[in-house]
Amino acid sequence: MRNGLTFELNLGIAWLNARDTGQSETRTSLGGLDIGLGGWLSPQMAISGRIAGATYTKDGSSLTNAFFGPSIQFWANPHVFVGGGLGLGVLRGTDGLGNSDSVRGWAADLRGGFKFNEGSENTVNVSLEINPAHYSQNGDSVTLTSVAILVGYQHL
Repeated sequence: MRNGLTFELNLGIAWLNARDTGQSETRTSLGGLDIGLGGWLSPQMAISGRIAGATYTKDGSSLTNAFFGPSIQFWANPHVFVGGGLGLGVLRGTDGLGNSDSVRGWAADLRGGFKFNEGSENTVNVSLEINPAHYSQNGDSVTLTSVAILVGYQHL
């Protein structure tokens, strides 16, 4: 176990916080669908490409804060892991009419989790994932942070 390829898939509930010019607002959101695909560098450490984030939806409109980039996962013991990475942030908004716009910035991916089953290549876990991101466009800037509680699958 823990050699070759690894694949992750997570889904859960999130809180999406937007902060600009001293104002802050938090909304309950959908966490995930987070995906990771990579390989093992050692039995305790994997590196992967990861997509993570949260989407808030209301009345046909949506706002998504997403992370795209490399992520390292370290297993402290057979059940506990931590991970993180730096990469591209994408803030995408859509309205109820199908119009959309997106802004790119920088983002981070920070997470920790617990794997329930042992001795299997196919595992189930729970994790906490935080994705802070900063976006600037036309002199305006906003910081979005999504905090998600996820249930996941990982092929070790």
